[in-house]
This record gives sequence, C-alpha cells and structure tokens, in this order.
Amino acid sequence: MITKSVPARCGTRTFATAVGYITRQHHERERTDVGRSFQDGVDYATAPEKAAWVHLRGVSCLETAWLEMEATAALSSRCRDPVYHLIVAYAKHEHPTRAQMVSDAERLLKALGMGENQYVFAAHMDTDDLHAHVIANRIGPGGRANDLWHERIIRERVSAEIAAERGWDIVVGRHNRDIVQRVAQLHELPSAPERRLGDGEYRRLHDRGELPWQEVARPHVLDAIDRATDWSDLRRRLAAHGVVVKLVERGGRIQGLAFAEGHDRNAPGCGASRIADRCKLRALEARFGAFPPHDERGHVQRRDGIDGKRAERGVSGPDDVQLRHARQAQRQRQRPWNPGALRTCAPGEAARDPEWALRRAEGIAEHAKLRAQYRNYREAFFATRSVQSAARREDAWQRERAQRRLEAQRRWEAKHLLRAAVRVTMRGIVRQVAYWVINSIDDRRRAQEWTTARTRWEATKVVFAAEWRVERPMTYREFALAGVAAGDRASERVASQLLGVAVGSRQAPSRSEPPAASTQERNTQPQPQRSMSIAELRTRLAQIGEEISDLREVARIRRGKLERVTIPPNLEKVLAAEREALAERIARETDFTDAERRHLIELRKRQRSWNPIARSGAKSEEQRILENREKRGNAALGTAQEQFETDRVPEIKRGIEALERPYREYVHASLDLEDQMRNASETLRRALPKISDSLEVLERAGVLSLESVSPASDLKDIGRAVQAAYRSLPEKTANAIERDIRREQRELERIRDRSRGMDFDR
Repeated sequence: MITKSVPARCGTRTFATAVGYITRQHHERERTDVGRSFQDGVDYATAPEKAAWVHLRGVSCLETAWLEMEATAALSSRCRDPVYHLIVAYAKHEHPTRAQMVSDAERLLKALGMGENQYVFAAHMDTDDLHAHVIANRIGPGGRANDLWHERIIRERVSAEIAAERGWDIVVGRHNRDIVQRVAQLHELPSAPERRLGDGEYRRLHDRGELPWQEVARPHVLDAIDRATDWSDLRRRLAAHGVVVKLVERGGRIQGLAFAEGHDRNAPGCGASRIADRCKLRALEARFGAFPPHDERGHVQRRDGIDGKRAERGVSGPDDVQLRHARQAQRQRQRPWNPGALRTCAPGEAARDPEWALRRAEGIAEHAKLRAQYRNYREAFFATRSVQSAARREDAWQRERAQRRLEAQRRWEAKHLLRAAVRVTMRGIVRQVAYWVINSIDDRRRAQEWTTARTRWEATKVVFAAEWRVERPMTYREFALAGVAAGDRASERVASQLLGVAVGSRQAPSRSEPPAASTQERNTQPQPQRSMSIAELRTRLAQIGEEISDLREVARIRRGKLERVTIPPNLEKVLAAEREALAERIARETDFTDAERRHLIELRKRQRSWNPIARSGAKSEEQRILENREKRGNAALGTAQEQFETDRVPEIKRGIEALERPYREYVHASLDLEDQMRNASETLRRALPKISDSLEVLERAGVLSLESVSPASDLKDIGRAVQAAYRSLPEKTANAIERDIRREQRELERIRDRSRGMDFDR
C-alpha cells in the first residue's frame, strides 16, 4: 500500500477544476489539471469508465459536491489552494474491501488534521492495480485551513501502520523504518531508500571520489549504447568495463532493463532509466529488436552468483571439459614449499631414513602453525591500515574543506566591500553596471578557485592511492624469513624444509616491516580449537545442499499426497438461505384459502358497483381479509423463526464447524509444507551459491582454512565464518579477484559460443 498527494500545478484554484479532472474521459490530456479545482478532481475520480464506486462525506450529492466544497472553502480568505488530492494505491496481492478502503482514507485524513472535512472518495479499477482518488477540502467546517505540516511523513507512517495491521508488505520509506524494524523484528533499522543527489551533495561526493554507481558508470554505458549495433555488440562493449545488462522481472512480468557489475542480485547497479531514457528496454528494442532469449535464461540462471559458473556446471561440451581441467590443474599447481606429492616420495625417503616421516610431520605442523600466525598478521595489518588510511583521508578532507571555506569567506568579504563602495559613490545606471562588473569578477574568481581546489584534491587522492599500493603486507616467504632473522626455530625449520632457504644464511626480509614475533610470544597466542580447509568446506556445503534438496523433495511429496478438502460453506450465507426458504414455506402455508379467494373475487366485483355504499363495504371487507392473512402469516413466521433459531441454527453451526476443522488442518499442513519448500529453495538458490562464491574468492586470495567451523557445523555457522573471513580481506583484493572470476566466466562463455557455432556449421 502506498499513498501520494498530487499538488496543485498552477492557474485556477477552484473545486470545479478538481471535480472535472477526475470525471473526464481523456485522462492523459487532462491530467495536468489535477488539484486546480474541486469540480475537475471529482469529475475525474467519479467517471463511470473509471470509478467502480463513490463515497461522500460532508456533501449532499455528487452533482453538487464541488459547489458545496467551494462554499466551505470561501470561509477562509487566506488559503489560496484549498484542494487536496490524495491517491491511495494497493499492490496486486492486496485485496481490501470497500469498508477498509474508506477506513484507510479517513484514517489518513484524520492523521493529517482533516478528520471532519468534506471529501469525495472514488475507487478506480481501470488499471492493473486497485487505487482510489480522494478530493478533500483543506478548509474545515469552522473555516480553518489545514497547513499539511509534515504531510509526506504522516502518510508514510500511517500507510506502514495500516499495512502492518493487515499483514501486507510495508513499502520502506525514509520516515517509517522504525515501524518496519518493529514489525519484521530486525536487530537494526533497514537501509533508507536512495534519493536523488542535490547539486551541492553531488559536488562534494565527486570531490571525494564517492559518487553513486550510476554516476560513475553512466559515461561508459552511454558510450557502449551509442556505438553498439546489436545486442551481442552491446554486451561485448559493456563487458569491457565489467558491466552486464539484464532483465528486471517482478511477479512474472518484465519490468525493464538494468545495468550492474554482475548477475548477482547484490551486485552494484541501477535501472536503465537511472542512466538515460535512451537506455530503456523499449528504446533499445526499437533499435536492436527483441531482447535475446539467451540473455533471459542467463539472467535467471546467474542472478544469484558472482559469475554464474555453478549454474553452468551441467554443460559438458569438449571445450568446457578442457577448460575445467585446466582450471583444476591451475588450482593444484605445485607450490614453492611443496616440491612433490608425498605419496610418490614417501617410500624412498622412508627406506633411506627411518626418522624421515617424523621430521616431515613436525615440519608440516610447524608450517601450519606459522601459516596461522601469518594469517593473524595479515588480518591485523589490513585492519590497522584501513583505520589509519580512513583517518588520514578524513583529516585531509577536513583541511581541504576548511581551506575552501576560508577562500569563500574572503571572496564574499571582497565582493561586499566593493559593493559597499559602489553603493556610496555611484548612482543610477552607473551603479547597476558596477554591480554587474563586480558579479562577473566574483564568478570568474569562484571558477578559478573551484578549479584549483579540485586539482589540489585530485592530487591528494593520487597520493593516497600511491600510499595504499606501497603499504602492502609481507608475503609468506618474507614473513618466514623475518622469523629466521629473529631467531625463531620454527621459522628456521619451515624456511629450510619447505621454502628451500639455508638456515645459516639468516636472510633478512626485503621489506621494512618489523620482524615476526618471538617464539614465546607466538606460543602465548590463542590457538584455534577448530578449523576446516576450503575443500572440506566445499564437501560439507555439498552435503548440506543434498540434505536440503532431500527435505524439499520430501515436503513436495507429502504436500502432493495431502487429501484435498473442499472449502466449507459460509455460515452467514447458509443461514440467510435457510431463513429465506423458511419465509417462502410459511408464505405458502399461510396463503389465502380457496373460499377466501372466491370471496375476494366477489368483493372486487362489488367494488365496480354503481352503489357507493356497496363499494365502500366491499373495500373494507377486502382490507379486513388482507389484514387477517398478514397477521396469520406473521404469527406463523414468528413461531417458525423462533423454532429455527432454537433448533436448526445450532445444528447448522455444528455441521459447518465440523466441515471447517479438517479444512483448517489441511490448509495449515499445506502452508507448512509450502514454507518448508520455499525456505529450502531459497537456501539452495541464494545462501549456498553466495557462500560458495565467497569461498572461491577466499581460496584465490590464499586462504587455506577457516577457524571456528567443524564437520558438524550447520549452514549458519559456516556462513558466518565465511563472511567474517571475506570481510577481513582488503576491498581492492576482493574486487580484483571478483573481476578475474568474471573475466574467466566471459572466456568460458566465449568458448561455449564458439563450440555451439562449430556444431551448427557441422
């Protein structure tokens, strides 16, 4: 449920315009007149081709509603815009009754301070969504005008309260987030909807390099659209900038196009209309034809992943298998500290040296311990660097802003000093020319200072970026060598056995970072109690996915086996039908007898006699027979109704309740199974691919295992651990890895398209 108030545009401020607007047939031509007068508004809202029904308050009839509103508005001489046009719209799945719609409108008007004012309410069903127009009078019966203070805020909050009371979806606004938090039982306020940037805010964000995604991507998207010749060429040009084009679907209907950095729903992006009007689906289809079905399938398959590779695993072409083997070999390539597989060298080494296995195991354990210490070092380094860089950037921006304010203050003082001198010494047209010259000089000075400040801040950002690139952590090799330089025995063994560095060389690290902590300090660090490798986590996620799929299949089978129960009849309708049948039966039983009918026929003949006394007597006799029949019927009907209410009504209620009980059980069981299926599908479609994508990023970032997880951990624990590790990665590193993943996916799609083309040629 959403609401909107239509302000008066300009021109006539009469109720006649508003009434006429909502009753005219040509809506598009007359829509700019809304809010001008009561007549146009009421005419549009109550038009027969639009209005399903009309409700009035404070006016006698629809034909004179605008006149009565004009008369009431004349009580206030200060209010120049007495027409208040309110639109209340409901979603497709919201089906309010007539009483609820009127109650919603009156509740909104009462919250706005117009609880006693006149209004005309018209419900419209001429569009896909049910909506209603309310033409209200801002002037109350006492002649006091409502000022509409915080009108938009009040509408947002009242609409949210109504939706929460009826179990509808709440449209999140900037002023009803506390209601959404209370209804949805969230731990924190939901994010506020985006709003358009003002000129000043746009300039500030541009100077700080923090513009929204659509502002940064707009030139690249517009350049690709202007140069493209078809849909494939457009996708290729957008892919060069890491942007994809996809369809937006809601409720099974195509809403338009969207541009984003990936097919993931959480990927940064925006609708096509936010870029430009020529980017909309209708404009592009007019140039390139219908949107390719391939893109629609790709959007459905890849919308929940970073690159959609898991949705494409079912494809088994020769090029796909070759590329998959190449990527697997790349992941399993030999590392510098892993000279060969243990399975091949263990027999020979054990034959030559019986204690080789023990020393090898000790070296591997020390290597794992040193890797854990290196991971802690990297997390601490990135956390400290992020805080320090953010603080330095904020300090630099504060200094820049202070300098800009000082320059603006000096420019303002100089301008006003010159204007004061001109005001004292000059008169007439000469003074106006001098003012114009001063304003021109001030504009040129402002432009020069703006260019200088912008260049200065861009240079500062370049310095920050250079410092960010220079300040990077030690590699694992350098970390181990730093431990060797500090005299750590574990680092020496790792360097000698796994890294191939001579222990006696004491090779120092190539960076200026402080050496690693001593052995005693490392031993005092808390060691994790549980850990799992990335491969084990993938195995566990696959097992969880199979379990959830089995649960969903079981729920689907159980729901299919449920015995359908028909909807029981409505108690009120059954009782109304029984009472109507009872009244008809009593009317037949207490009808005139044959003798009374013959007597009535005789009396009607007497009423046509020439004698007035005979006619009067016949009429009186006929009236007496009719009254006797009515009394007899009423008495019999009263007795029958009393007996019906005493005997039949409880029996009917018990019968309907007996029918409602199994129906309620069937509905509850069906809804529970549907919830289980929906939750399982949501987990398989969103949660698992998201965790798998994060694991892919962590694996490429060099993370070998995760702490605080075990083979018995559920999906929530694994998700929390993976997200914590993912957030600990530097933002630039994560973005670079994701770009590599997208690039590989594009290569995979290019190979697949080439293979399909070859198959077609053959």
